[in-house]
Amino acid sequence: MKNEKEYLKLAEEGNHLGQFNLGCCYQIVIGIIKYEKKAFRWYLKSGNHKGQNNLGNCYLNEIGTTKGK
Repeated sequence: MKNEKEYLKLAEEGNHLGQFNLGCCYQIVIGIIKYEKKAFRWYLKSGNHKGQNNLGNCYLNEIGTTKGK
């Protein structure tokens, strides 16, 4: 299993699966706003169906977003 640093490297290279997995890493750290915003950003960049699904959940549950936006 890859760790956060490996996913970050892949994500920054534009790898969609790396972006999705990095978003998952950050979202798992529940309740820390800094990481929720990072998770949201990487899901947004991922462009794959899993990332889009998690992005929808972020909007629905106001994870990494501002209420009402």
